[in-house]
Amino acid sequence: KIIKDPGWLAVYGREAASEQQGEESLVAISPNEPAKVLDIEVTQNETKPPARFTEATLLSAMEGAGKLVEDEELREALRE
Repeated sequence: KIIKDPGWLAVYGREAASEQQGEESLVAISPNEPAKVLDIEVTQNETKPPARFTEATLLSAMEGAGKLVEDEELREALRE
């Protein structure tokens, strides 16, 4: 895996992550770099729509509508 946003790893370091997961990180590759494919499996699946809102989930979604918005003006507009 290639880490694009280190998040908590910036504080605790890679050692903490490898101790928890027991995994090794993959080496980053550049675009158009050839790779050897060992195995491939094709599956057919269907996506499912998200569950419908209930009164409680709709209220929760409306209360937290601005939490994921990074623009401060838009966040304030959603709070109103």
